[in-house]
This record gives sequence, structure tokens and C-alpha cells, in this order.
Amino acid sequence: MAQQAKPAWYLTRSLMVSCWILWVLVFFVTVTVFQAVIQIHVVAQVVRQNSMFFKDLSQIVPIDAGVWTRVDDMLVRYYLEMRYSLIPDLEEMKRRWGEGGIVSYLSSPAAYNAFMPKPAEIAQIVATKPPRVVDVRRVERQAKRYSVDFDLYEFDRISKWRKISKTAFLEFAYTRSRVLMVQEMGNPNGFVITRVSESEEKSATN
Repeated sequence: MAQQAKPAWYLTRSLMVSCWILWVLVFFVTVTVFQAVIQIHVVAQVVRQNSMFFKDLSQIVPIDAGVWTRVDDMLVRYYLEMRYSLIPDLEEMKRRWGEGGIVSYLSSPAAYNAFMPKPAEIAQIVATKPPRVVDVRRVERQAKRYSVDFDLYEFDRISKWRKISKTAFLEFAYTRSRVLMVQEMGNPNGFVITRVSESEEKSATN
């Protein structure tokens, strides 16, 4: 009986060791796959309908007009933030206001020149003007024009923020040369601001 029990015990022990090794392998494979999934980044792309890029692996979904309008609304908000906000960082303000910068890219040449006739003066503006932030309250699209209500908060360099409420009217157009789809910015319509006019609603101190 003892001799018959030995093979059974060896078999049981071998199965236990095999199960343990298999469990360890499954654990490490699962952890490896999980780590790989975390590293995957899916980036949505807008492609032409006749594109051959990954034709068999991609699904092309047309974007309706409502989505395009929301993209334009977002760009209007972004434009106002870049145009009106001011921080005490010269390099950042050159990136926003300088030639070839964000405001320049989102503006027609005439609109940019009206906003920043002398880009060389950016350093002086940053050194002399107080910090300023923008809070957009309402964005309304009217044909080829946007009406936007927003508040400007200027810091008096001591302890208080001064609020200035304004309404801006932004005329816009679409230009093929401004179409851009990169990680930093998406402008699939080639949206540009062609003219900006504004009126001050009220001024108050908070």
C-alpha cells in the first residue's frame, strides 16, 4: 500500500507545483498586459472621406453641422482668453501675442494688426500692465458674427481684483490655410476672426 501511495503523492505534488507555476505566469502576463493598456493613447483624427489611411481598420463617421458649430464656439472662447488675459511672463505672452502666435493664427492679418500693431511692444506691456484674467459668461452665434459677454479681472498689484464687464462682437470667416489638426490645437474648419469690436457694460471693484 505504501508503494502505491508514493506515485500518487508524487503526482499530486507535481500537479500542485505545475498549478503554482501556471498561476505565477498568468499573474505576470496579466500585469504586463494591464501596463501596456495604460500606455495606449487613442487620438481622434479628422480625415478626408476618400482617405486610404488604414482603410480596413478605421470607421469614418461624418460630423454634423452642430459639432462644427461647437468647435467654433470653443475657438471663440479660446481666442478671447488668449487675446485679453495677461500674465507676467514675457515668453508666454510672446507665444500668445507675437507674430505667428496664437492670436495671430486665429485672426485675419487685418484683425491681428488692429490688435497688435507693434509686436515689439509686448515686453513693455507685460512690464507695465497688471495681470488680467478672462471669464466668458455668454457666447451667442448670429450668422457670421459672435456676440460674447465676458468679465475681465485686473489685479491692482496690492490686494484687489477690479472687474470690468464687456460685450465683444466678433466677425469670422473660414480660411483653408488655417486648417490645423495637431495635438496642441484643432481647427478643422480654418476658423479665423476677421474683426473685433467691443463695448464696456459696467465697471465694479470686488
